[in-house]
Formats: sequence, structure tokens, C-alpha cells
Amino acid sequence: MTIPTAMSSLTAFYSWYLTEGKLDNLKIKFPSIAAKLSLFADVNPKYFFWIANQLNLDPSIEPNELKMLIQKFSKASAMKLITQPLNSFGSVPELKKALPDKVVSNTDQTRIARDKTKILYQDGRYTLLEPLSNDSACYYGKNTKWCTSAKTGNLYYYYRLNGYVIFYLFDKTPSKPELEKIIATSSSSSTSFFDSLDRSMKRSDIEEIPERIKNIIRSEGEKKSNISSAELEQMFDFFDTSTEQNDNILAFIRHRNASPELMTKLFPLVMQMPLTGMFQGHTPVEYRKDALKAMLNNTATPISLKQKINQELKLL
Repeated sequence: MTIPTAMSSLTAFYSWYLTEGKLDNLKIKFPSIAAKLSLFADVNPKYFFWIANQLNLDPSIEPNELKMLIQKFSKASAMKLITQPLNSFGSVPELKKALPDKVVSNTDQTRIARDKTKILYQDGRYTLLEPLSNDSACYYGKNTKWCTSAKTGNLYYYYRLNGYVIFYLFDKTPSKPELEKIIATSSSSSTSFFDSLDRSMKRSDIEEIPERIKNIIRSEGEKKSNISSAELEQMFDFFDTSTEQNDNILAFIRHRNASPELMTKLFPLVMQMPLTGMFQGHTPVEYRKDALKAMLNNTATPISLKQKINQELKLL
């Protein structure tokens, strides 16, 4: 799903770029640990370099044990149980010492997703949800091709911060299998519907959706397309900074209602961004430089922070 057309193939390319694209480069750089690195193909790409560095420095590290530690770290970060970025840990023992004894269980993850989801309508056949965070969008969008449900390169916040409200509609008795889960994007000016395969729905299929449900989607989309500073802060509180979020971070920075406090919180995330990447999977960008420039251009950025940004830009 894109604004306003489907992009399942681009999402797939974006996921490939963020994983194999970077992992292959590290295998070339560290040929002695190439086989070990292959075990981490499904780990968040932002952790690849740290993992490669640790495996290269200490050949005694057991890759499977390290992978379990990384997964635990990722969950703990998402839950704000640990706030330091992975690259702040100089060694695996240092990371192990910092991790909490217990991280969230699958049951807890379900509860968290439900807490960040609004049920707008429910009857014997249909359930209409509004995800309020990317982890909620990912959880309830399982087994679809939507970019708002992707574990890597999830674009929930990108669309939301660009004025589109996201809705998930579940149908217990769909006329076609791909209509069991439907995603709708709605703003003050338009509403679009996509099936579970991320294809724009036919008019005849949209007409099958009860008018009362479509009215809720249009009404909520019109009301919520403009995001206040308070709502923006709440979104950031829900923001999962442990996953690859470059496009979403840029959307936060460029929002007209960003506050000085929010810009200050975003700066450390910008400094963790890769120097280059692929915007929405197909447009080459200089992520960190673009983000720093966007912060300079936002009047909400404090003067003291702008001085730091100018210093960082000189180094790029």
C-alpha cells in the first residue's frame, strides 16, 4: 500500500535491500565469519555491523547464543526496558549484563498490541480496527502483504504522519480469500481500500462493504488527518525505536507540529541512521544528511541543537 497505490513489490525490494544488501557487504568485509553471519539474516539489519564486529573480535562467541541475545535486546528496546542503542555496548558480556532478566512474553506482546489499538466497529461478521502504533499495525496485519505490517521497513508512521489514518477491516465470511483482511487509508481528501495482497480493491468489492463501516472510515479519516503536537508526542511514545525506522523518523522530523522536545528526542535516532539507503525501497537517499538538514529547516529545533547539527553536517 502506498499513497495512493499498492507497492507490494517495492516493499519486498526494500526488505531485501535492508537485509541481504547489507549482509552480503559484511560477508565480503569479514570473510572468516561469513558462514556465521548467514545465521543472522532474519535479524534487524541495523544490528548487522555490531554483530559482525563482535564475531570478528572474539571467535569464541557462539552465533546462536548471540542471536538469542540480540532478539532479547530488540524486545527489551521495544518495551523501553533498555534505552541504550546496541552500538553503545563494547562487548557481548557487556550487553548480556545490561539485559533485564525477563523480557516480554508472546502473551504480553498481544496485550501491548491490544492496548495500542482502537476497535471502531464490531458485529457478527465485521471488525473494524484503528492501529495506533507500528507494533499494533504489525501484529494485526500478520499474514498480509501490507507495508504497515512489515517487520522490516514498516511504514505505518510514514503514512500516519503524512495525514493518512490507517484502518484494518476483518471479514469472517469474505466473498474471496484475499478480502478476509482489508486495509483502508483515509484522509481529509480521499479514502482507498486494499486487499490482503496489497492490491487496490475493485469498485464491486468495495461496494460489498457495509455503508455504515465506510462512513466510519471516512469520518474518522477526516477528523484525524491533522495531528496536533500532543497527538504527535503520544505517537512517539508508542514508537518502536528498536526496528528499522528511517522513513518514519524523517516523517516525524518534517511534521509541522513537532515540538522542541520531540526534536531533541529525535536527534539521537538520526545519529544512528545509515549514511545512505533506499527511500520506500526505490529512491536512493542520503538518510542521515537529509534528516539533519530537515531538522535544521524545522523551526521547532532548539538553537543549541542546530549548532550540534551543523557540526555533524561538516563531518559528513
